[in-house]
Amino acid sequence: MSLTSLHVDVLFVIFDYLVLMFAEDVVKWPFRTKYLIPVSETCRTLRTVAIPFLFREAYNWKRFETKVGQCDESPVESVWPPSVGQFIRKLHVRDFDEGHKPIDMRALELVLPKLPALNHIRFELIAPPPADLISSAAAVSTLDTIEFHKARFDGPSLAPTFSRFSHLQSFAMSIGLSRTGNINLEQELENIKGILSSIAGTLVELEISGDLVEMTTLSTISWPCLRKLVLTDHIPFGKTIPLTSMVGQMPCLRTLGLNFTAVVKWDLMPIIFCFDLDDVSSPPLSSVLPHLQVFSISNALPEDPLFDQLPPNLEVLRVLALRDHLPGYDYRQQQWYSYSTLNDTAAFRVIEIAGRLPLVELALNLEKAPSPSILEAIAASCPNLRVLELEEWRHDIHHIEPQYPLASLIRPLLQLQHLRDLRLTLELGDQDDSGAHVWPFARTRLFSRMNAAAQEFAEGLPQLHYISFSYWNSSKYNGILRNLIWYGYGIYRGKPGEPPFVKFLDFF
Repeated sequence: MSLTSLHVDVLFVIFDYLVLMFAEDVVKWPFRTKYLIPVSETCRTLRTVAIPFLFREAYNWKRFETKVGQCDESPVESVWPPSVGQFIRKLHVRDFDEGHKPIDMRALELVLPKLPALNHIRFELIAPPPADLISSAAAVSTLDTIEFHKARFDGPSLAPTFSRFSHLQSFAMSIGLSRTGNINLEQELENIKGILSSIAGTLVELEISGDLVEMTTLSTISWPCLRKLVLTDHIPFGKTIPLTSMVGQMPCLRTLGLNFTAVVKWDLMPIIFCFDLDDVSSPPLSSVLPHLQVFSISNALPEDPLFDQLPPNLEVLRVLALRDHLPGYDYRQQQWYSYSTLNDTAAFRVIEIAGRLPLVELALNLEKAPSPSILEAIAASCPNLRVLELEEWRHDIHHIEPQYPLASLIRPLLQLQHLRDLRLTLELGDQDDSGAHVWPFARTRLFSRMNAAAQEFAEGLPQLHYISFSYWNSSKYNGILRNLIWYGYGIYRGKPGEPPFVKFLDFF
């Protein structure tokens, strides 16, 4: 049977699977569907099926391979014809080219309202967003998701322009690794307050840098539909208020992430998130957000009363210790502001609290690599876990040989019969055994140890589908901006009695 003899609906399913199977980080390399181009050139039937996939994501700059395999970029000189524009769902927009020369936005402003399927725009802008560009985006009736990366919002207020969005559901703002020094921060905070006030009525998801919003701003706006709030980058400047006050007008919230990173630039004290303000008792988090299902927090102090106030329906708990990603920076002796991890006492306390909740996912950042006693406590307290993630604090500089036999780590996990995804920091010796500070594939001894450990876990835990180990991110593998990432394996099981097969899948 030839491919062209299949029904067109079946072809769409096949192509959709191919896109997922070969998907890559589109920021790192946007041509993830380029392998469909030869298929589309074979006949009209396959071209008709392939075109919607080829143009599902589009860019206002061109990216192409040179003869030596390097990547060059240039701005798009003309807009997309209607035959292509009708398929664009996600659009990546820059106001600069590879040489950081400005890209004229006027052609894009004219074409945006003519993209009938567009539902997602990802902006990466050097200058504040032009009002005409935002106004043009607001005219797209299908647009429900907007992201701003490396954003700046000082200058004239854009709140009146953003008020034209009547159907925006998802909104994101982040600052990137560094910012220029000429931003009027006070004006920017006020402008963003106006923007959020104008779109809050319809938002379902909000992800925003703590550098761009004050806690009091979030507390004074009504968020009737918001189900997901994620704060990133750094703890907000300005007045610190109780967490329960900050989320007090978010009655539908189901996912809350306080994913703040530790920094080296500022001399500030860590904060307590749950406290009484001005001698007025604050209600517990469990009463303010009783239906919260997913909670993630980074660099919280272990003594924070927040841990005793977790809502009773929580299914996912992630206690992290993120920090700014500074490739090449010698931070071995650096003291990081608000860098909080869990020592053994704090870890056992959090595990005991987690045992009161119906958790299916638990992530903890530990001061030491996971021990058999930690795993035994988790298995006893959280028997229904499907995902378990245990990361060692600053594992990238702790070049320690194994303290525990792998069998002693596997044995407690046998009790977790529903466990499908396990992510662990293992002590496997030097993270940089070959002197390779850029390319990970030269770390041959480390890879050999990880491969052997993955195989042993796969054989010892028949319920597992995935196993991952902490890995030092000395550069920006797959575009990931974290010092520690996960080196992930898939586990493939054959007939009964045959050993499982493990295969590297990706960094994440």
